[in-house]
Amino acid sequence: MFDLVGQDIPLEAVRTALTSLDIEIVSETAEGMTLKVPTCKADVTRECDIVEEIMRIYGYNNIHIGETVNSCLSYGKKPDPRKLKNAVSDYLTDNGFSEIMNNSLTKSEYYDDNPDFPADRCIPIINPLSKELNVMRQTLLYSGLECIARNINFRILDQKLYEYGRSYVKTDEAANQELPVTKRFNETEHVSIFMTGNMTPESWKMKPAETDFFYLKAYVMDILHRMRVNMGRVEMVPTQYKFFAEGLDIIQRDSKKLLGTLGRIGRETLKKMDNKQPVFYADLNWTLLLKQYPTKEVLYQEVAKFPEVRRDLALVLRKDVTFAQVEQAALQCEKKLLKSVSLFDVYEGKGITEGFKSYAVSFILQDKDKTLNDKQIESTMTKIQKTLETQLGAKIRG
Repeated sequence: MFDLVGQDIPLEAVRTALTSLDIEIVSETAEGMTLKVPTCKADVTRECDIVEEIMRIYGYNNIHIGETVNSCLSYGKKPDPRKLKNAVSDYLTDNGFSEIMNNSLTKSEYYDDNPDFPADRCIPIINPLSKELNVMRQTLLYSGLECIARNINFRILDQKLYEYGRSYVKTDEAANQELPVTKRFNETEHVSIFMTGNMTPESWKMKPAETDFFYLKAYVMDILHRMRVNMGRVEMVPTQYKFFAEGLDIIQRDSKKLLGTLGRIGRETLKKMDNKQPVFYADLNWTLLLKQYPTKEVLYQEVAKFPEVRRDLALVLRKDVTFAQVEQAALQCEKKLLKSVSLFDVYEGKGITEGFKSYAVSFILQDKDKTLNDKQIESTMTKIQKTLETQLGAKIRG
């Protein structure tokens, strides 16, 4: 008791306080007491709760305040999942998104003849309330599309939604009843993002801009940065999911684990879900994001004192070559001076061979120790140009 109160309370005063509160003393030894708390005191469940009750009767004015104040600072190495979730939720909400919460139970019809989420991976409910709630959901996609379709029917055409939820899938060992549940079923937490309609409402000042893939990608990239994902160890490849008309999968380069996916939902899926306008969807594996969240503190450094230098290249590339490949090749080629790579124009048409496209790419160079001279700049740009020519077949547009 001394550790909590800061002083000893006379034993007789303790007995009197307990008796007045109808707390029965079952047994008493030199080490302590065994007590029986009446059921009416639902908030008294711990030893510290008993001490609080005794102090209330004994009188807080009888507790002497010492001349020193002792405190204890606790520091956890692992991040608080709730704070991270709240940070991402606040970011999305501040940008006009509304949070939705859907049932983890759904209808099995969504998974019939589904190449992305096979029906044999569904976890059925033994006594379902209805056919619409007879399996656990494998993805947050269909419940989100149901919500969008319902809102469109009420003439809410411009929607930006997000949801935190779990998916449930059978593992390959699901048939082995001897294994524990955690081995037979896989439960993963996700954050899903849906966008449809216009990004901005109708206004006299500007024309409404329709939502597109790149609006969605910008939000996804911001979330990844907030979760301190090392983008140098992540690659974006064309998606393998059939429900997308076009999209990207975000894969960790080392482990090859799927961190997330984003893209435009295909017409067949939209028709199946009774959606009448384009929908853009992203799904991030929140469980994996939390696991890979770095525990090291963020280190800051002063702003560089020496100026940046920008150089542009007009590259002619095959249509299947993405800007992400250009950026990755350039950054791996020059790690010291190259600070960023940006795409500011894409051209296809007259003067460009069919099956090719032109990328206008800017490169930002900077040395934190000194001002770059022309020789260093030209040497670095030549090195980057040769790397792009060798790895991606790029040619400088004349």
